[in-house]
Amino acid sequence: MRRDRREYNKLYYVKNRDKLLAYGKSYYHKNRDTCLAKANLWDKQNREKVSIRKRSRYALDHEFRERVKTINKAYHREFPTRKKEAWLKKAYGLSLKDRDDLLASQGGLCKLCNRHIQFTVKQAIDAACVDHDHKTNVVRGLLCTGCNLSLGHFETFLSRFGLEKLNTYLAQGKN
Repeated sequence: MRRDRREYNKLYYVKNRDKLLAYGKSYYHKNRDTCLAKANLWDKQNREKVSIRKRSRYALDHEFRERVKTINKAYHREFPTRKKEAWLKKAYGLSLKDRDDLLASQGGLCKLCNRHIQFTVKQAIDAACVDHDHKTNVVRGLLCTGCNLSLGHFETFLSRFGLEKLNTYLAQGKN
């Protein structure tokens, strides 16, 4: 019984494909808001499926990948600071204005070594980095790339070995 129904539906679709597609288009145009709301709700409820489908299509479909890259390049050319601004807001709760105010309050200098720093796209030694406590996520200030990397490595070392081991090691060379 079910098989017969499926066969009938397939044949009906093949025969009336154009009519069914036209009906679907007209229904969508008449009920666009409802259709979009349902689609968005489904996307939110099935984020993992949507993500897998998009990643798979991006990986396998060369034309789709090139189209996405072109769209992204155009967007970032038109709005160069939006990605950075969104990242600053998400990571540290800072807007670009807050970041610039923080740099001005430090006189444009690294908070540790007093080297002149600036915000650049490339990670140059004089690029400003937002320094923050990794446990509390509280922003401490802006550092140059060198100080930020050094401080990060030092914090990692201290958490792994402690200050006593560092002092013991450094004392070995003082005979």
